[in-house]
Order: sequence, then C-alpha cells, then structure tokens
Amino acid sequence: MLTLYRFPFSTNVERVALALAHKRLEVESVWVDPADRSEVVRVSGQKLVPVLVDAGHVVADSTAILEYLEERFPERPLYPADPARRTELRMFIDGFNQVWKRPPNAIVAEESEGEPDRGHIAELEGMIAGALPLFEGLLGGRDFLFGHELSAADVTVFPFLKYALLWEEAIRTASTRCSATRSASPASFRGSRAGSSGSTRSRARRGKKSHCSRVV
Repeated sequence: MLTLYRFPFSTNVERVALALAHKRLEVESVWVDPADRSEVVRVSGQKLVPVLVDAGHVVADSTAILEYLEERFPERPLYPADPARRTELRMFIDGFNQVWKRPPNAIVAEESEGEPDRGHIAELEGMIAGALPLFEGLLGGRDFLFGHELSAADVTVFPFLKYALLWEEAIRTASTRCSATRSASPASFRGSRAGSSGSTRSRARRGKKSHCSRVV
C-alpha cells in the first residue's frame, strides 16, 4: 500500500493525488498539520509535502513522485513513450516549476508575514491571471496541454491554473463593484482613485496596482 503524507489545500499534493487517481492506485493518506511537520521530517528528512512511501522507499517532491509513479506503475501512462517527447514534457514541467509557480508561492510567503504587502500580492495575482492566455493557447485544437491524452503536464499545471481562473474572476468581480462604487461617489472620491482604466484582463496582464484589485 502506498502512503502519501499531505497537507490540506496543497497544490503540490494535488498534483500527486491527480496522478494516483489517473493510475487508479490505492493510497493511504496521512494528513499532517502544517504547524507540526515533525512526522514529515522523521519520515523523509525534510519538511515539505508531498512525501510518498512505497514499501519503505521514500520519495519527496511532487515532480520526483510523478516520475517515480510512472516508472513503478507504467499502466495508464502520464509520460509519452517516445524519448524525445518525454524529454520535451520534462522540460515543460521544469520550466513551469521555475517560472509559473513563483507567483503563487510568493503570495503564500507574503500572506504569512505579520503585515502583508497587499499591493505586491495584487500584482502577483495579476501575473497569475495574465498567464492564462498562454496556457489557453496550448489547448488550441486539443483537450490536453501535451496532446489528446492526459499527461504529467496537465496534473502539474492544473492545481495552479485553477486558482488563476478563480483570481481572474475575483479580480473582475472586485473591479465591477469598485466601478459601481466610484460612479455613485462624489467627483473628488472618483478622482482620488483615477488611473485604473482598461479591461480587467489588461490590468491583470500588466500587474497594475489598484485600490480595488486586491481580493479579500
């Protein structure tokens, strides 16, 4: 039986959970309190989740776990059989981890501060929402990021992009509400908040600061 050490609402854990479900593998979940990671450290020697244990073999890091599951359980594959395509997929995942994961992780880090910089968080949220068209482009004429079958690219990206969709919708809603508020307010109030013109999407792409762009 596989054992997965996990936190609630962890995007990295969700990657592994999606892969396990796709491969139809049974797993025992060990839910860990993020405030007490001693059990994770005891098992893996480090404090981050997910951690997978398979008959005493310990694997940490979501990407490493995806690779391990593919090698250990090749049925219902998540990686292409062709070596070149498999390398392309690994490069895509590495690029996503190096570039597109940074804004969500930075938001979490900023939120953990005693006095978070709300303007900086709003910029990061805009960066995430603004990246959506790039990934939508990869879905042109196909249902999945790397072709017509679910792959490790999809399980890697989806846990993060679903929040980008939520952020984009929340930013749009907040912008609409603030526009209505400004329209009903005195001119001096409206003037003090000038400079937020343009569509919600264009503001998100620029990461433009706005009194109304922070979602609470």
